[in-house]
Amino acid sequence: MTSNTGPAPSFSLHDRFTRAEGRIWLDGLGALARLPLDQHKFDVRSGLNTAGFISGYRGSPLGGLDQQLAQIHDELDEANIVFQPGVNEDLAATAVWGTQQVNLFPEPKYDGVFALWYGKAPGLDRSMDAIRHANMSGTLPSGGVLAIVGDDPACQSSTLPSFSGGLLRDLNIPVLDPSNIEDILSLGLHGWALSRFSGSWVGMLTQSALVDAASTVDVDSQSMWFETPVHADQPHARLVDTPFDKEQRIEEKLSLVHLFEQHNPINRVFGAGENAKLTIVSSGMTYTNLRQALYLMGYVTEDRLADAGIRLLKLGMTWPIDRN
Repeated sequence: MTSNTGPAPSFSLHDRFTRAEGRIWLDGLGALARLPLDQHKFDVRSGLNTAGFISGYRGSPLGGLDQQLAQIHDELDEANIVFQPGVNEDLAATAVWGTQQVNLFPEPKYDGVFALWYGKAPGLDRSMDAIRHANMSGTLPSGGVLAIVGDDPACQSSTLPSFSGGLLRDLNIPVLDPSNIEDILSLGLHGWALSRFSGSWVGMLTQSALVDAASTVDVDSQSMWFETPVHADQPHARLVDTPFDKEQRIEEKLSLVHLFEQHNPINRVFGAGENAKLTIVSSGMTYTNLRQALYLMGYVTEDRLADAGIRLLKLGMTWPIDRN
């Protein structure tokens, strides 16, 4: 997938959210709304009969996500995806937790339920207890949970500036950090695959500068795939469980996060190779701002960066860090 800013092409609402390949115009909220539909298509290609569930609480910068989802109600319904806005973030997280338990009982209707929770940074603050319990309980191999958190570092519509990476880390939840619209689509699918493999919730950071942006994106969701390495751990949710067993499995889950990332890397290197004079590590919108600054300084292409001995490391997952 590649993205470019420019005038919005003419697409129907249905095409914008269901087109599997080609060029589409999306803003950040539109990309988040499209994600569950892309996951449904991914599961169909994988031979899975899954359903989806979305719940959260509106608030800037994710204030318009519920409106975007409401506009594509028919598309979500056709894909067996239920959108139920939460009365608050806590109840939404508790409902999402429940989706990872339905396949623990006899004769489930679906192979699994993949779930999306969303809320702004203060919503994550108030939902820590519910999310901690849900993450300790775990996810299912054909389910998975992606938690979207909206940060407002510039304090455009908040009483305090916010960054949620530390809170997600304290919850032992891996953190993805997209830098553009393309990243939202690709890292979102990566997050669900990682959640299924590791038995952990997976968080994805967003912020106003990202979700308010828009671009033309070349999508090819048909080409997405993930390698599933063999392992002997059993990290997933179970019907009979104890608090201490859940706590012990946290280390297993994080080990599996590293294993999955080794086989499905999302960190990328640009510019100079091993003999670089200068290496700059960044992620998310910081990476976007860095590339813009380098562009204004004349480092327009990767070749120019390499000639100057500059290497850029773009982290797709900021925690836990892959040290290989």
